[in-house]
Amino acid sequence: MKVALVIPVFDRINYLRQCLDSLAKLSRLPDVMIFVNDGSTDKDVQVLLQQFAEKLNIVKVITLPRNSGVQNALAKGLDDAVASGCDMLINLDSDAIVKPDFIDTLLLLHNAGNGKQIVSGFNTHHDYNPVINQFDTYCTKNYANGINMCFSSEQYYNYIKPTFGNSINWDRMASMMCQADDLQFIISTPSVVQHIGDVSSMGHDDIDYALDFTHLFLPDVTLFGINGRNGNIQRAAQISQKDIKFGAVNIIEDSSVSGYDTNDWPYAYSRFMMKNLAYQFDTSHVLTIQPDAYIVNWRKWEDDWLKWDYIGATWGYKDNKNVGNGGFSLRSKKLCSILSELNIPSNLMHPHDHHICRSYRNMLENDYGIRFATEEVANNFSIEAYGSSIFSGGNDYSGQFGFKGTKVNFSNSDIPANMLPI
Repeated sequence: MKVALVIPVFDRINYLRQCLDSLAKLSRLPDVMIFVNDGSTDKDVQVLLQQFAEKLNIVKVITLPRNSGVQNALAKGLDDAVASGCDMLINLDSDAIVKPDFIDTLLLLHNAGNGKQIVSGFNTHHDYNPVINQFDTYCTKNYANGINMCFSSEQYYNYIKPTFGNSINWDRMASMMCQADDLQFIISTPSVVQHIGDVSSMGHDDIDYALDFTHLFLPDVTLFGINGRNGNIQRAAQISQKDIKFGAVNIIEDSSVSGYDTNDWPYAYSRFMMKNLAYQFDTSHVLTIQPDAYIVNWRKWEDDWLKWDYIGATWGYKDNKNVGNGGFSLRSKKLCSILSELNIPSNLMHPHDHHICRSYRNMLENDYGIRFATEEVANNFSIEAYGSSIFSGGNDYSGQFGFKGTKVNFSNSDIPANMLPI
């Protein structure tokens, strides 16, 4: 068996760099790795590809004189691979990254289907494409996303090549052709491919991620949020899970909150977060999110944060009670349990983060040993920006793990537009 990996490329060099970085870490290399530079206007793309080819002697770069579209570029690369004797073909978009066992996983799964079923390492989660059967290391579905597939040369000629030039969504048409032959797709679980192209080359603005592809596993943290009147909490939860697997995820409806249907929703929310949050998670810590408060930079996470009982963005006070905002916050089970048992007057619960971090901070520290994070830690954890007169840290995002507020300025960051608050 001779294996080829084919990757069409058109501009978007930042995504390409990440793709190449992941490919350089493969535990098993294909026999040939073909990049089809589809007339990129960014001259640095060709330079980057040539540099990568110099590092790996299996790399071949095909350069097209002008942009001809992903289907044509993919066909060029796959046809070249077959002509060079490759009988197992893998395609990958250049705005995707892979796990080190990417090649091995796909080949094993192809064998699991007796070579009859096309395989994908990209497990997207969509209602229109439900899991048909779930097994230990894979599931079967009726549709596979064109970001990645693995197929034999025979399958290429039967199901893939005939779709090129006949449909914008070649992957959808290929799936329909497989279904016509009563063939389902084998999809790796967990995913070994992740889509990082938040800015689509085809103009798509939807978020298409594999939620089971994670860079970071936080078994001691539960992701928690309430789907309240502002909505969009599911979007915040999805973005927060893009690169992180949590010990648990608990997104509840506002109807679970006493007083949700009254005009004092902010007060009802504060009472719930003060008195009931402890009963919403079983891990050592909970990460609270809101529609305008969620994770945007997983790389910033520090395991040492779990030694604190409360971390939230700083506000701007100068009295050593400046940590912090509760919309995006990390809290310990210890703290939440203590708060649930304290006899706190109902009129002294809102805003709950203000009272926890300022009104009751001395008592929580002195009587219960609660540890609030330092301002340095809090400033790495999150940024809050409402334009408040007490806020002194500015509203320019500078790489924090997360954020709170629609007035955070992301203009100087590389956070893609469709991950920003709406």
